[in-house]
Amino acid sequence: MFQETQPLVLSNRHTYALVELLKTSIANTNTRRAYVKSLEEFLAWMGDRPFNRQTIKEWRAEMADKHSPSYVNQRLSAIRKLVTLLDDTDDIDPRLAVQITSVKGVPMRGVRVGRWLTREEATALLLAPDTNTVRGLRDHAILAVMLGAGLRRSEVTTLRPTQFTEVEGRYVIANIEGKGNRVRTVPVAPWVREAVFDWLLYCAGITDDAEHVFKSIAPNNKLNGSIDPQTIHDVVVRYAKVINISATPHDLRRTFARRALQNGAPIEQIQYSLGHASVQTTERYLSINQDFTNAPSDYLDFQPY
Repeated sequence: MFQETQPLVLSNRHTYALVELLKTSIANTNTRRAYVKSLEEFLAWMGDRPFNRQTIKEWRAEMADKHSPSYVNQRLSAIRKLVTLLDDTDDIDPRLAVQITSVKGVPMRGVRVGRWLTREEATALLLAPDTNTVRGLRDHAILAVMLGAGLRRSEVTTLRPTQFTEVEGRYVIANIEGKGNRVRTVPVAPWVREAVFDWLLYCAGITDDAEHVFKSIAPNNKLNGSIDPQTIHDVVVRYAKVINISATPHDLRRTFARRALQNGAPIEQIQYSLGHASVQTTERYLSINQDFTNAPSDYLDFQPY
């Protein structure tokens, strides 16, 4: 059993410094944004409470009554990250650091089912942009990369021209830096490469590898700086509405994996393309153990009419 050590009491100046410390310690833009937001929310809730294990447990219990396990656990990860940083700089009692980081997350029971597009929906989405326009040419390439390679939207924003290359006689997107600093190379179909090269050669004229592939576009069709993940989200949502469906960027990533699996791709190769740390993660991601086409409900021998 833990014996609580002397807690930290944080002033407004301290909390500001803690947020800044967290900002400078995380390289990935999306992770940094999520962790900073999580920490700010927690510190606002904590107020004048002591920063110790009991306070964290009280916060976790209150949040678990209001939010999903993933919501609570992401914010708990931000708190653990902060405590680790404080421990590294000797700004927290090591015993207190151990006590706080030992607070367990909220267990998630079962697997949330995600959405993936049908073959017809995926095809319609790819054809939705007007490739006779600058914006349509770019957006078609973005959708092709997401549906044809399963990239995260943050990964799409950082792609560079030389990453589109050949390995062993086939097209790939090489050296994608994903979550957990894992680097992977994803083989792609010729139509993905063609969509990207149509954008690069006929519109953007981007050849310098210091530049990102995808650019923002001003109303006069002038290319501005690189796009951000929100732009990717807006592109997907916009064309999903055009074909009368609802979809998010992650639905396209899941569609890539699910359609590949249903058509015979080995689960281990899908894992490599997605950049998952283990095949078990991929199995959970795809709800692989649940058959939606041959379900128990199909075998019932009763109905109300």
